[in-house]
Amino acid sequence: MPRALLASTSAARSSVAMRAAAAAAASRARAVRGAPPCRTRRRGFLRASAPPSSSSSSSSSSADAAAAVAPSKGPLKKSVPVTPDALAAFAALRREIFRANDADDDATTTPSPSSSSSLVETTRAALGGPLHASLRAFARRQCDVLEAAAVDVSSSASSVAPREDETLDVLYRHRLLLVQARRGYRCNVDSLVLASHVSRVLAEEEAAAAVAAEEEKEECEPSRRENMERRPTRIADLGAGAGVVGVSLLASNASAEVLLVEKQPRLAGRCARNAIANGVDRRAVTIRADVANLCADVSDGDSSSSSAVAAAWAGTCDVVACNPPYYPADEGKARGTAPGTIEREDAHYERGGGTFRAFAAAGARLLRRGKGEGEGPEGEERGREKRTNAASMHVIYPADRVRDAWDAVDAAGLRKTTTRYVYHDAKAEADGAPTLALVDARFPDGTEAASELRRVAPPLVLYAEGGASSGGGGDGVIYAPEIEAFIASIGGAGVVDGYR
Repeated sequence: MPRALLASTSAARSSVAMRAAAAAAASRARAVRGAPPCRTRRRGFLRASAPPSSSSSSSSSSADAAAAVAPSKGPLKKSVPVTPDALAAFAALRREIFRANDADDDATTTPSPSSSSSLVETTRAALGGPLHASLRAFARRQCDVLEAAAVDVSSSASSVAPREDETLDVLYRHRLLLVQARRGYRCNVDSLVLASHVSRVLAEEEAAAAVAAEEEKEECEPSRRENMERRPTRIADLGAGAGVVGVSLLASNASAEVLLVEKQPRLAGRCARNAIANGVDRRAVTIRADVANLCADVSDGDSSSSSAVAAAWAGTCDVVACNPPYYPADEGKARGTAPGTIEREDAHYERGGGTFRAFAAAGARLLRRGKGEGEGPEGEERGREKRTNAASMHVIYPADRVRDAWDAVDAAGLRKTTTRYVYHDAKAEADGAPTLALVDARFPDGTEAASELRRVAPPLVLYAEGGASSGGGGDGVIYAPEIEAFIASIGGAGVVDGYR
């Protein structure tokens, strides 16, 4: 996604300013970005950024806006803060790219090759398909939020406007917005792998559950059928960081509700802000909590604390997603240069109570148990939905530490595991060199043979053949089909509830 530079808020809202900004951007556009490797080096997702506000008179702001937007290669420069004017210009260009100004036009549109801006054309082509009405509504909501943030220059905790030490990034073929730290923890491709994996598992199980629900409806009394509406899919994202896994699942699944759990205060704040930026905040709950103390005992009358919120979610989640710290604290020196910030250190190393065993134990407490009808006090009100599979925890972890992952989930009672190894590309698969492992962990139901408790699924090859040879940020890269399908599902029907 291009970089937005100086433009006035009022000009950004007009079609004239949009055309001027896009035309100027086209002359500076560079469509090709560098492809990243899979694990230790971060993905080069492009982000919108801007230089400091000009101190010149307002008469020059339109001229500055004409030179406003320029994409960049690889990781963008992180030395320049985003200004309100830049945010407005960025939103204006995004409206043009997604044709998000036509609020009354719900038809699917095919991007026109005759657009006045080659930059807009290039970005639309990177979306990977036609602009469906739901995707346009999703982008329209994002732009409304950005424009409101550009007008309200307050530094309120809920404002999505990036602070001086933050960037506004555009991920997953330009669909998702993410506020991240410039120098703190930043998401990488592991988050995409985990989110797409969880999305695939949910789709499979929801399809099976729908069949089971229809069968149950046929068997039950007619008076009960009206109370058997599908309940929301409850997901917990442990160690959520800036919220990219949970927010992308909300943006791709209209029936999902997500609890985002993050220990670090600034990261927890970004989780909430990123849910707002993508228009899914009504289905997101963010708490600042340490997994070691999650679901702790709650005193009477304490209904608003993080512990109380987590306790209310305990035993109700269909899925727990977890991208935990990968390495013990004492391995910091052995793994190369130590992280330069506390955010990065907490994200990569098990500090304090943030061990993987603590994550696994917290996940086990959040998951609902058993098969069959929904459980808990809300069962009658929300509808007793027949489930065909137990709830599951999904973890992404280094392949060379997968036995540690097995030990941790076993200790939490999640002794039924399916492991899927992740290879960077076909060559890595041929060499037998997986980089990551996806571990699906569940409570056993007591009927499984010992051989069924530890399964290995077919592998995932991250990049399609030749897919990682050029491009970056999701444009020139071609991922595995299931990951591409997940990216395409972001901004699907109903994800911005009630918003058109």
